[in-house]
Amino acid sequence: MRLFVGQILFATAIIGIVIVVKHAGGYPEYVLPSGSTIANYVRANWPDLLLLGGYTFLYSCVGLAIALVVASMTAVATMRSRRLTDGALAFGIAWQSYPIVALAPLLFVMFGDGQITRIIIIGSFAYFPAFLAFLAIGSRRVEALESFFEQVERWPRGGRFLVRLNHSGKTVESAVIGSAALALVGAVVAEFLGANYGIGYLIRTGQYSHHTEVMIAAIITIGLFSAFYFAAIQAAVRAALPGSTR
Repeated sequence: MRLFVGQILFATAIIGIVIVVKHAGGYPEYVLPSGSTIANYVRANWPDLLLLGGYTFLYSCVGLAIALVVASMTAVATMRSRRLTDGALAFGIAWQSYPIVALAPLLFVMFGDGQITRIIIIGSFAYFPAFLAFLAIGSRRVEALESFFEQVERWPRGGRFLVRLNHSGKTVESAVIGSAALALVGAVVAEFLGANYGIGYLIRTGQYSHHTEVMIAAIITIGLFSAFYFAAIQAAVRAALPGSTR
């Protein structure tokens, strides 16, 4: 509930700041639109805004899911070997060190401006924080529980790694929500740089055409969808890992 309310309040605060700055600075309508201009645009274009928002958030969810699966698999594969762990960390740090705006044009050249490029960009944003969290949690033994399962020689589905994740459920929840936020950033950035649909594309269109109300409407749409997006992801994590509710 706090995530839901927080997103709505943030979007509302942005609109309020824009209106206050407009009137305080005496900016003309084409620079900073009035509240009525923003409301009229949203009222006239809300079906398109919902479709664009749904498109962007769908890609965010797909990219996040792929990033989490790859991060967990990489963590499981590398945490038993110090060399593999160091290699995975070195590669991840190297990849994160390059701004995605520098690598994105190369990705668009190699893979085009379709789904693959967008998912790579989204996954690049979301992967590394999740991998670090999974690696740290998966490398930490839960002595009492693991000793019990070792003695009875029977592990729950998911084995040792899932036991450790569930024991650190709150940490996993925070890591996944953080990766979800970065996945959303990646989706908007990918669309802004080279897509022809989505919220990022709408922001680019508004910027190039000097229609500030379009960019503000895009921010409102992000805030609206984010309220449900983060709440749904939190609920999914808690359903998968009951330990996150403790």
